[in-house]
Amino acid sequence: MWRWWRKSQPTLEPNDLRGAPAQRRLKTYSAVTGIVYQYFYRGYRATGLRLEDAEYVFQATADRKHFHLISVIVTREALREWSAWRGRGIIESEKYAVAKLSLFAAFDDERTSISEGNAIRPDAREIDMHLETLGRL
Repeated sequence: MWRWWRKSQPTLEPNDLRGAPAQRRLKTYSAVTGIVYQYFYRGYRATGLRLEDAEYVFQATADRKHFHLISVIVTREALREWSAWRGRGIIESEKYAVAKLSLFAAFDDERTSISEGNAIRPDAREIDMHLETLGRL
């Protein structure tokens, strides 16, 4: 019955991802550009030279046909800069929120096209802006 759904899903599976929900939920985001994106959260993993950065992986589509893996990398350097500026650390749920809002900001940016291989890297200013949006400052 659901064969058409399974066939439309990509077969590319990122390795060593943790934290993804057991049942993937397709979510939508209406960008300011007028494009309606659909996305899944695939999970996160440690990355970088010393595995100090956090990579959050999403799978998104703008046309409901072609899904692309999109990485949002929250770097330790950006977090260190933000922590020095604000005088406190950041908790894991805030890091995920920063990643998700960075994804939405990329969707809203007309110059950004979603495609595999392009990683989004929020800097300390963007981290601060996203946490302020959430009322976490």
